[in-house]
Amino acid sequence: MISLILHVIFSSSFGIFLKYAKDRGHCLDSIGFINYLVALLIAIWSMMQLDSLSFSGLATGLGVTNGITYAFGFFLWKATVQVSGVVVTTAILRLSMVIPITFAILIWHEIPSAWQILGIFLTCSALPLLSTNDPVVIPSNISTTSGLGAILISLTFVNAGVGRLVMKIFNETCPVDEKPFYLFFLFGVTTFFFTIVCVYQKIIPIRWEYVFGILVGVSNFFQSVTFLVALDSIDVLIVFPVSAAGSVLFTTLVGVVVLKEKLRKKTIIGITLAVIALIFVNLKNT
Repeated sequence: MISLILHVIFSSSFGIFLKYAKDRGHCLDSIGFINYLVALLIAIWSMMQLDSLSFSGLATGLGVTNGITYAFGFFLWKATVQVSGVVVTTAILRLSMVIPITFAILIWHEIPSAWQILGIFLTCSALPLLSTNDPVVIPSNISTTSGLGAILISLTFVNAGVGRLVMKIFNETCPVDEKPFYLFFLFGVTTFFFTIVCVYQKIIPIRWEYVFGILVGVSNFFQSVTFLVALDSIDVLIVFPVSAAGSVLFTTLVGVVVLKEKLRKKTIIGITLAVIALIFVNLKNT
C-alpha cells in the first residue's frame, strides 16, 4: 500500500509543478523535454545497477507503446485544454481508468468484493466533483464543444486509458527485473519526440525551465515506478480508482493549504466521497 501512496504523491507533484510553471508563462515543451530527459537518465542509471542487461522483445514493445501514449498525451492535454477547458480535460483523464478496469474484469478475471464495488462506485462518483471547482457542468460542456473539441476529448480519453492498460499488460506478462528496461524505452521514446519538437521550434530552455523540468522529471519517473510496484502487489480494481481519486484529493489539499484556494460546495462533496471510497476499496469480504 505504501507504493500506491507514493504514486499518488509523485503523480500529483507532476501536475502541480507543470501547472505552476504554465501559470507563470514558461514554455511547456521545453519543460517536457527536460522532464523526460531526466526520467530517461534515471532509467539508464537503474539499468546499470542490474547484473544482467537482457530483456524481452515484449518489454521493448510495451515500453515503446507506452512512451508514444505519454508523448501523445502531453500534446493532447495542451490542445484539449485550449479547445474545451481544463475542467473537461481533467475529468476525462481521471475517468479514463474505466478502460483498464474493464479489461481487468473481462480478461484477467479480477473480481472485486462487495465493499470494493461500493468503493469503486464512490470513486467514480467523486472524480467529476473533484475535477470541477466551478459551476460548469461537464456533460453540457462536452455536448456543446465543436467537432474538433469532441475529437480531442475522445482521443484524450482513449490515449490515457490505453497508456494505463499497457502498464497493466506489462505487469501481467513480463518479469519484474525488466522494469528498468521497460522504463528506458518508455522515456527514451518521449525524450526523442520532445527533442524533435524543441529542435524544430528552436526552443532553448531558460534557467527556471530546467528547474521545473528536473522536478517534473523526477516526479514523472517515480510515479511510473511506484505505479508498477503497486500493480504487482495490489489488484488493478483498487490501484486505478485510488490512484485517480487519491491524486485529485492530494492536489486539492495542496491547493487549499499551500496555494490558499477556495473550494466550492461541489468540490467539498467530492473530497468527502473520495475519502470514503479510499477506505472501502481496501476492504475485502471475510
